[in-house]
Amino acid sequence: MNIRLGTKTINVPYRGTTPMLTDLAAGTVDVGFADATGWPMVEQGTLRLLAVSSGEAWARSPETPTLDSRVGNFRVTNWYGLVAPPKLPEPVLKRFEDEAAKALALPKVQQAYAASGFSASPLPHTQFHPFLEQEIELWDSVIGTAKIEKEG
Repeated sequence: MNIRLGTKTINVPYRGTTPMLTDLAAGTVDVGFADATGWPMVEQGTLRLLAVSSGEAWARSPETPTLDSRVGNFRVTNWYGLVAPPKLPEPVLKRFEDEAAKALALPKVQQAYAASGFSASPLPHTQFHPFLEQEIELWDSVIGTAKIEKEG
């Protein structure tokens, strides 16, 4: 964020979102990134949602601008992937993928995601590796530009 926006903030490491949200609401820190678990505090008026980091508006708060629309080329999302051993036979992999997609498409699963402020979009395994490569390239660039060094 600092590189992209030309700002100088201090990173405060937290052991989870909840302590960060608590400090944010108390005024201990000025700004933070959180997932949808912070939404109840926005609804209560304890926190103010300034922007979302996804490329498109968030269904829960469509009037909130995206960081991408404000500063350009700023899209960061949380994602989760299912992985399997590399030599898993293709028919087994395909079935696993199909069943996972079916489960994610179930109305009660979609409703549960929506109620939590999240969404689920299955990505075929043939597209997952290129997606991972893009993510690695993005974060390698950030790490290199920010001169982030591994501790320990």
